[in-house]
Amino acid sequence: MVSHNLQLYTTLGETRYLVESPWGDFKPGPYIVTDVAVSKKGHVLVLVRRVPFKGQSGPAVIELDPDGRFVREWADECVDAHYITVAEDGRILIVDRDSHVVLVFSEAGELQLELGARGHGGKPLNHPCDVAIDSEGNFFVADGYGAAKIHQFSPDGQLVRSWGERGRAPGQLLTPHGILVLPARGHGAERLLVTDRDANRLRVFTKDGKLVRELDDFHLPMSAEFTSDGNILVNDQTPRTSLLGPDLSFLGSARTMITISHGFQPAPDGSIFEIHMATNSLTKLIPVSDK
Repeated sequence: MVSHNLQLYTTLGETRYLVESPWGDFKPGPYIVTDVAVSKKGHVLVLVRRVPFKGQSGPAVIELDPDGRFVREWADECVDAHYITVAEDGRILIVDRDSHVVLVFSEAGELQLELGARGHGGKPLNHPCDVAIDSEGNFFVADGYGAAKIHQFSPDGQLVRSWGERGRAPGQLLTPHGILVLPARGHGAERLLVTDRDANRLRVFTKDGKLVRELDDFHLPMSAEFTSDGNILVNDQTPRTSLLGPDLSFLGSARTMITISHGFQPAPDGSIFEIHMATNSLTKLIPVSDK
């Protein structure tokens, strides 16, 4: 008789992962799971979208401890959660898409700053998608749904500049859905990696909007995140997760497990958290020995 191991595994680059899904105390509820992040103290922050038109309301963040146990819910200030980001200083940023704002919270969950004008699309945010912070504390917002722009805000929330032109030509933007600040390398300056979803490509810009590079081998790329060793993961709607080196060289890819992952987050221990909107679930990929 043939013995079958019913556990699922996947390999990305040189690492093999055990697939654990669902993971932790997160359970489907009257919301749509939309992203996940890991706080500086190792807590898993699951971002959920509650739809007011369906009578849904409540906190946007469900916080789990490193073992997946429920800790608390918070971020009642968020109406239409899209993406969540943890800054190097521990602050937590949430894109409130249809409110046209980005919310900046302390690690304790206290609202400290709001970028944009709530309820006023185009001043300057118009259904934004994602946000990243550079080493000087500046915020860069990918404004992808109602605009095709990148907005830079100062550390205290003042608009510095906006740039971007709608289109598919080199240097233009169609749907800037994700954004990541690349560290300074040989060129001596940080740069912005933008996942231009509906243009099927990644675009690299200087902070003031000059095109540096484009990568075309992606199908509706959603977002990009750093791994603990400085590589970059990109998820798309193939569904596929691709591993890139710090120089954006291709290192490998794997099918995104379960279904398309709208958001994901590598953890410091090498694990990868994925959320799946279609199944309203949270998955953890756990590194294992390749034997």
